[in-house]
Amino acid sequence: MSYGVRHIALFASPKNQASAFTALAATSAILSVLSVVEPQAVLHIALPEAYTSDLDVTFLRIAGVTLAASAAVEYSLKHAAESQLLKSATYQRLMAGCALKSVGFLAVLAANTPSTLQLWSLPVWLAYVGTAVAAGAINLSVISNTSGKGLAPPPLDLNLPQNPTSWGYATCTALYLLTVLACFAPETLYTGDSYSAVTPLLKGVWAPGFLLAAVMSLVLKDASDRGRLGASTFKNLNLGLAALEYGYSIIFGSAILSDQVDIDLPAMSNLGGSLLIATFALYTYATAKK
Repeated sequence: MSYGVRHIALFASPKNQASAFTALAATSAILSVLSVVEPQAVLHIALPEAYTSDLDVTFLRIAGVTLAASAAVEYSLKHAAESQLLKSATYQRLMAGCALKSVGFLAVLAANTPSTLQLWSLPVWLAYVGTAVAAGAINLSVISNTSGKGLAPPPLDLNLPQNPTSWGYATCTALYLLTVLACFAPETLYTGDSYSAVTPLLKGVWAPGFLLAAVMSLVLKDASDRGRLGASTFKNLNLGLAALEYGYSIIFGSAILSDQVDIDLPAMSNLGGSLLIATFALYTYATAKK
């Protein structure tokens, strides 16, 4: 039996699937906390040869709060595996989103390798690559074992929103996709501090997390269309989005106070939009009934 076949077979049982998603959720949660609470230490350990700025600390904290949303998704997948529900379109979409997130992390690293490779701690660089590859492989393997069609892409939800809440999630999806593009565009908000050699890398690693947030929003839009937002999975996803956006709002507000961001209309719009999404997600979490 080839390695690839053995790897896929490893995740054929619900028990192994649940264990894998438990490990991924724990990894995301730990990295999220470390990046938000001790960003300077993380930067020193991961990039010991780099000169880092205060802006790099801010950008790593933002990457950290995106991992809180990832943990919410992986925790939901763990429970779905235990209940043998991973075949449903909801979980197939979430796993595909997680696999895309892993590809995104690797793509951002590859794009920044020429300018940053010599700044990395080799063990941390290898851990970054290994974790992204393992997470992507786990999600693709579980999709292969549960979809009923092998490694097939999940069906897209292209229906128009059916109610105001669904329109809210559709708007969130579009905003998150625009945020992904903004991760690679010239900076217009964080202009109060200079870029270092690693700033593009740190800003780039936001993109996979916001891409997953777009998938989460699309899944929640479908759940709203079906009147299912009170189910535990969708409550978890709403909590994940609320954690992401409230965390981002606090970090962005701190950046304004430290003069990394000018107080102007775009900045206030960005802060207001983030708080609005967070409150929308938390309100839906609190009020949706099964």
